[in-house]
Amino acid sequence: QEDPIRPATANVYLRHARLFFGWYVNVKLKKPREELVKTKISLFVIIPDKESKSAQLFVEFILWLRKNRNISDSYEANFLRGLSKLMKYRFAAETSADTTYGEKTFHDIPVIRELRRLHRDANKRQSLSPRSSDEDLKWISWNEYLGVVEALKNDVLKEISYYDLMFFPKEEKNNSQ
Repeated sequence: QEDPIRPATANVYLRHARLFFGWYVNVKLKKPREELVKTKISLFVIIPDKESKSAQLFVEFILWLRKNRNISDSYEANFLRGLSKLMKYRFAAETSADTTYGEKTFHDIPVIRELRRLHRDANKRQSLSPRSSDEDLKWISWNEYLGVVEALKNDVLKEISYYDLMFFPKEEKNNSQ
C-alpha cells in the first residue's frame, strides 16, 4: 500500500526493529537465555492484536530509551517512524483501508494510529527542542579544508611510493628502460 523505500532507509528500519526486539527480550522479558531458547518469540506474539493498547509496549520502550539512553526528540521521532513501519508490516494482511478513495493507509489499525500520534508529538517536540549537536562545530574553514586535502594527498603519494618500492624495485625499473 505504500511506495517502495531505498535500501538505506530499509536498513534503518531494520535496525530499529532489532533494537526493539533486543529491548523486549533483554529488558521486558528478563528471562535467562536457556529459558528464552524454549520460548517462541515473534512479532505476532509480542503484538498479538491491532488494538491501541498494543502501543503501550512501544511507549514503555521509548520511555526506557529516554531514561537509559538519553535519546533526543529527533531520534525518538525517527524511531517511532521505524516502529510504525514495523507495525505496517505486521498488520499488512489485516488492513482494509482503501487509498483509492482518499483513506489514509492503515487508518483502520488502532495501534498504527496510536504510533502515528506518538510520532506527531515527537515531531512537534523535535521542532521546538535545541539541536543535540553544535552545528558550528560541524563545519571547517576553506583553509582547514585545503589543509585536509593536502594532508590526504601527501598520504596517498607516500602510499604510492611504498607500493612502487614493494612491487617495482629500482633495479627492475633501470633494467627495463
